[in-house]
Amino acid sequence: MEEQHVCPPKHVHTFDNFLRPLIHRPKKVFGPYVKPGMRVMDIGCGAGFASIGMARLLGNEGEVVAVDLQQEMLDIVKRRVVKAKLTHMIKLHKCEADSLNVEGEFDFVNAFWMVHETPDTRKFLEHVYAVLKPGGRLL
Repeated sequence: MEEQHVCPPKHVHTFDNFLRPLIHRPKKVFGPYVKPGMRVMDIGCGAGFASIGMARLLGNEGEVVAVDLQQEMLDIVKRRVVKAKLTHMIKLHKCEADSLNVEGEFDFVNAFWMVHETPDTRKFLEHVYAVLKPGGRLL
């Protein structure tokens, strides 16, 4: 991803605000896929809406890796994760422009509202596929 193609942090609250849970209900969106004990990744985590929602579905078991290219976004997520008391569940990871650069495998990957921002969709999806466990899912 090139920086000019991504949503700038100053605009993230236009779509990631107090109204979003009323439209994108985390339990309804992620509930069929995210279960306790899973390791999940939220790519292009923005302000952390999906990361926090998925962590709550995991209960106290499992892990969410919140991934973003922009450190400012990860700083926003960190504040929200601390406030939600989910620091034990959510790990922050700054990816590279051309690589997710994450370790391990994942049961579920969320890439909502961000795939269109990647300059090479095929390469991006290959990176995602490489970290999905057999039978893992991508949203």
